[in-house]
Amino acid sequence: LYPFYFWSSIFFIFLYFFLFLSKIVYYLFYFGYFFMKIDTIGLRCPEPLMIVRQKLRTINNDEILEIVADDPSTKRDFTLLCNFNNYKLTIEEKDNLFYYTIIK
Repeated sequence: LYPFYFWSSIFFIFLYFFLFLSKIVYYLFYFGYFFMKIDTIGLRCPEPLMIVRQKLRTINNDEILEIVADDPSTKRDFTLLCNFNNYKLTIEEKDNLFYYTIIK
């Protein structure tokens, strides 16, 4: 009977520690330690491209850059930029806004 209580208490300690670590990782992602957000609403070509290109130079590999834009030409510009540099790009369009996610 004693080993059961011992191992179950060890299990719950590790479970609590894992949940605590997962919450820390969640907050790091939520507050932008692993990804950056750029708002380019109201800017016209070539300003959004220049801002994103400058920010991509500063971030590390496998970091995420999220961009919100309202200029339709950014779709073409960011697609060409990501194809040229071998970055991963996802595009979403909602309410005349373009949401881009670039993984360097």
